[in-house]
Amino acid sequence: MRFWRAAQAVILEVRDYGRGVPKELLRRLGSARSSGVGLAGMRERVNELKGDFEIASADPGTRLRAIVPLFSQAASAQAG
Repeated sequence: MRFWRAAQAVILEVRDYGRGVPKELLRRLGSARSSGVGLAGMRERVNELKGDFEIASADPGTRLRAIVPLFSQAASAQAG
């Protein structure tokens, strides 16, 4: 598990080193309709924060990544 701040976002990455996910299942997991309840919940929460949620093969294993943009204080002041 890694968590870091980039210039414009914070990133949470969870990776395992198992057998990975078959390509067909990975393709289906990429769509909100076909993912499990846990993945759908994670995707929904990241979307609420205007972020991106990714699931990918990591060879070996699988990688989940949530990328959430940071908003500057000036942008927050303009919005409020």
